[in-house]
Amino acid sequence: MSDEHRQMAYWSVVKDLEPAADIPLARLRAAMPEFFRFSGEPKRAGSVLFDCLAGIPWDWPAWETFAKKAGYDSLRTISLAIARMRPAEVLKARSLTQLRDLCTERSITHLSRATKQALIDALMKGASADVAAAIVFPFRQALHEEANEKCRAEMARHLAYRILSVAYNRERLDQLRDPELLSMMPFWKFHWCGHTDIDAPKSCRRFDGKRLEPQAAITTFPELPCSYLRCVCRLSADTARS
Repeated sequence: MSDEHRQMAYWSVVKDLEPAADIPLARLRAAMPEFFRFSGEPKRAGSVLFDCLAGIPWDWPAWETFAKKAGYDSLRTISLAIARMRPAEVLKARSLTQLRDLCTERSITHLSRATKQALIDALMKGASADVAAAIVFPFRQALHEEANEKCRAEMARHLAYRILSVAYNRERLDQLRDPELLSMMPFWKFHWCGHTDIDAPKSCRRFDGKRLEPQAAITTFPELPCSYLRCVCRLSADTARS
């Protein structure tokens, strides 16, 4: 994979991160060599991006649609889900030690072997809606931050897959355009990787196994990778039209 293709792919993907004003370009640039050192290990490459963006409330707009269809959380769905949690549900998500500490902080007597539910009942007993909301506010905030970090770690992993796929496909196109190769294998064949189709009418599945001349292939086949974030479909050189 050439340095030119790497840089083009890297910046073509990370430029879509938001909020743009808060994305540290210098930090992303400094992380690039380490990122591509793990080009064969997308999970580790994703960890490099995740660490690079630590402390920044970033989002990836393309993630929302993908997450909904692929069964992942997004920052928006996390925010909605945690906002809807009742105070007792928020407390249930905390550890037994945290609940004991909270009872001690609020001078609530409890048995040393009290269960989580017993502690939650003690904390919520007689509390008005406003008081209950105040009690769980720091826990709700912590729960939100923890869930957001997990979501961003997953987004970073998929960002890595996306960057590497873009770089691979750009390099592959250059290889397929080689005159010597074209003289022996003048057609391009589309290989669908089996992913879910979400970009109809140009869904990758429709073109699986088709062979076209290069000019027709460029205007007919979906640009790879397609809008599905885990698309690893590919083109190969072939000797005959389908």
